[in-house]
Amino acid sequence: MNAANQHHARAMELADQADALRQRGLETRSIQVYQRALTEAESAVRLSTQDGAGVRTLSVLYRSAASLAMDCHEWRKARNLIQQGIENLPTGSLEDELRGLLKKLPFVVEATVLDFEAAGSVGGSALHSDVEIKGALRVDHDLVFNGSLEGKIVSGGELTLGASANIDGEVWARSLNLFGKVHGKAFVADTCKIFSSAVLMGDLKATHLVLEKGGCLIGKSQLGSGPFAS
Repeated sequence: MNAANQHHARAMELADQADALRQRGLETRSIQVYQRALTEAESAVRLSTQDGAGVRTLSVLYRSAASLAMDCHEWRKARNLIQQGIENLPTGSLEDELRGLLKKLPFVVEATVLDFEAAGSVGGSALHSDVEIKGALRVDHDLVFNGSLEGKIVSGGELTLGASANIDGEVWARSLNLFGKVHGKAFVADTCKIFSSAVLMGDLKATHLVLEKGGCLIGKSQLGSGPFAS
């Protein structure tokens, strides 16, 4: 077995482990393992390309790597892998399957609007109330969001959901200030603050919870250990 095949085999082994973790509801751990699998899959693609592997082999490797990128929510990387595969492979060599994966990618928006008045002094980004997103919104820093989203919103810093925010899906953040409405699940590594105008209908996992008088939390709450590594 050559080096590329070894990387691919290891990627598939790790993907099976990640699948099992996800089925058990261990989402954070599963994504960590998917990321390891993705690294192996990318190495397999790189080595096979350098070695001049056959079309069939490259097609399978591109598809596997792109699928793994989607499993760990690396949407931009998944899109890049799919586009590279379509550009580098002859027409008809699993091109339809790669295009099928491309259609499954969520619509991803980078938060770049910085003039949201309710945000005050914000060290990250802000999105206005007229923004509507279906799919995934992910930023690595602080974010103020006052629009509507159906899918998943992820912030690597402090996430503020304004009074006009309406989220139907999942919220992931280092810390959360909730003034609007969330229907789904919220995963907060540190402190979740639910203010008087807010409604959270669903499950909450957070290290700390501050519930202001008038704020509404309907669902299960698990406190004491956030879903992200500190």
